[in-house]
Amino acid sequence: MNETMSDELGRLRAENARLRALLAQHGIAADEPENTSPRKPELSLEEKVTLFRSLFQGREDVFARRWFSPTTGKSGYQPVCSREWNREFCDKKKFKCRECPNREFQPLGYSDIYRHLEGKDPNGRDVRNGDVFIFIGGSRRLMKLLHAEDGGMVMYVKRLQAGQCRAPCLLHGAYTPALAGGQD
Repeated sequence: MNETMSDELGRLRAENARLRALLAQHGIAADEPENTSPRKPELSLEEKVTLFRSLFQGREDVFARRWFSPTTGKSGYQPVCSREWNREFCDKKKFKCRECPNREFQPLGYSDIYRHLEGKDPNGRDVRNGDVFIFIGGSRRLMKLLHAEDGGMVMYVKRLQAGQCRAPCLLHGAYTPALAGGQD
C-alpha cells in the first residue's frame, strides 16, 4: 500500500473512532465491524474458468499456444491446429505449420482455459509462465493483455484516446496485436 493510501486509511480509522466515541457519549450503541482485513477468495478451477470467461471477451474461433524448443532455445506463439500430429492430415516433414494445406484452427474451449488456469500441460509441465492472452473490445478502443508470470497473473489494460486496435497480425512467427494509426 502506498503512503497516500496508508495515510487515508489512518485518517478514516481515526474518524471512525471519534464518531464511535461520540455515539457512546449519547448512549447510542454502535455495531462493531466484522473483520475488515481483505480476504482472498477461494475459487475452484471451474469457478475460475467461469469468472475468466465473464471478465474477458475475445476471439473464440482461434487461440495461440506458446511453444519452446529445448534444442535451439527458441520460443514463440502459434495458433493451435486441431489436426496437428494427426498422421492423416499433418505431415511436418513436408510442410511447416503456417504452410500446411490441411491446417484447421482449434476454437478456444472450456478445457483450454481450464488447462491454462490449472497451470500444467498433459506432461505435467508448467505452461503459464510467459503466456499472454490478448483481448480486444468490440469497439476496438480497449485492449487487455493477461500475462502469466511465475508469481501469478498480471493484467495490462490500454484504452485508446484515438484510433482503433487492429486485428492481431503475424509478427516473428506469433500472432500479436497491433495499434492502428500509430497509437501507443
